[in-house]
This record gives sequence, structure tokens and C-alpha cells, in this order.
Amino acid sequence: MKLAFISDIHEDIVSLRLAISMLEKYKPDKLICLGDICGFNPLYYKYFDQRNAHECLRIIKQNCDVILPGNHDYYASKSLPGISPKFEFPANWYELDYLQKQKIANGKLWDYEYSELNPMLSHSDIDFLQNLKQICRIETEMGGLLASHYIYPNLSGMEVGFCKTPTDYIPHFDYMKTHQVNVAVAGHAHASRLLCVTKQKIHKVKFGKKCEVDKQMILLCPPIARGAFKQGFLILDTKEKISRAIRI
Repeated sequence: MKLAFISDIHEDIVSLRLAISMLEKYKPDKLICLGDICGFNPLYYKYFDQRNAHECLRIIKQNCDVILPGNHDYYASKSLPGISPKFEFPANWYELDYLQKQKIANGKLWDYEYSELNPMLSHSDIDFLQNLKQICRIETEMGGLLASHYIYPNLSGMEVGFCKTPTDYIPHFDYMKTHQVNVAVAGHAHASRLLCVTKQKIHKVKFGKKCEVDKQMILLCPPIARGAFKQGFLILDTKEKISRAIRI
């Protein structure tokens, strides 16, 4: 089985169309979106006139077999992650004012309200995002594969911080064990290459280079959105046990 993963589109309709076009060459059996379809911050992205969250979501719904929500999608649809063991969101989170939320968050959550632009979604777009599942288990020749926006316990990516050392990924390896999988794929980190993480080391693999997936491993997908990071998508051949990131 050949799987393709896209992540962190951030309303970049130009780059998303390019990625979908390039994916035709690889003929994946399944295309998985790892989230952050929404989320445009003018401090980080300069394609203001080419942002279109609604059209990005339409294309993703048309082309993807699995769609997972990211932290910006939760904010855009005013929904909360079902799996959030470290931070307990009040049920009325989106009814609170800015200062109330800042006090409760106490610096633990990303601040979207300060600079993120309205994605201008339709009601049906919002309903769709609100009903997405947070994680997905995919059966392959390698056994089960776990897909999520980011790393347990921060699966949604709503909490501040990124994994920087192999030790930071240990909770996710433990979480994978509960789901009886040896391989997981996530996004969110905006890696400018493919990151192949084992319990001992983080392997930084350049675009186009192959990485063998023959043991417990977490793969981090590069972003689609234009920004400070190199863009790309991930191809995983579960029969050949080979992964690689493709530059766009």
C-alpha cells in the first residue's frame, strides 16, 4: 500500500493545488490530511490574497480518504479536542472572553485570537470540522499505523511547545503501544524535511531521500503552506517499508 500525507495547509490554496497535482505521479492508495487546513497568521504567511480556507477544505474533502483536525481547525470551528489529558478545557471555553481564557490557559495554549484572521468558513464547513475524529488507525502490510495532528499527549497541537529530543516522543510511543501500532505519522511541527523518530534518535532526512521504516518509528510530515519552512508532503510505501518527503 502506498500512503500519502499532507499537513499544515494554512489556507494556502496555491500550494495545496500544486501538491494535489504532484501527487498524481505517485498514485497513492490513500491520501491522509493531518490537519491545520485553516489558520492564517499575517505575521508568518505572506499570501494574504491567495488564502482560501473554504476552497482548501473543498479540495481536501474531494481528494482525501482521511481528514484529521489540527489546532487551527479546532479554533476555526470553535470545537474542542476529545483527547486532551494535560489541559482540561472548560465546556464553555468559546463563550469566555479573551482575558478569562488567558487566565485559565496560563500560557499553556497557543493564542489564536491575537493575530489569526477569520477563515470565513460556511456553516457546513464548520459542521464538517466539528465532526472530524482526532486520530485514525490505518491497517497496512506493516500492521496498524496511527495518524494524528501531533504527538501525545498534545495530539491536537493546541498546547504550546514542540518535541525536540527523543525523550519528548516517549509518551507517543507508549500511546502507540496502546493502539497496537509500530508506526505513527504526524504533522504540526513544520519540519523542513522528513523527521524519522526512534526511541534513540531523531533522523533528519532531506527531501527526496529514502528512510527505511522497519521498526518502531514516528514520521513527521513537512507543511504544505508557504512560510519560513520548506514545503512538501510525505509518501510512505508500507509494502517496501520506505518513506520519503517530496518537495513542492
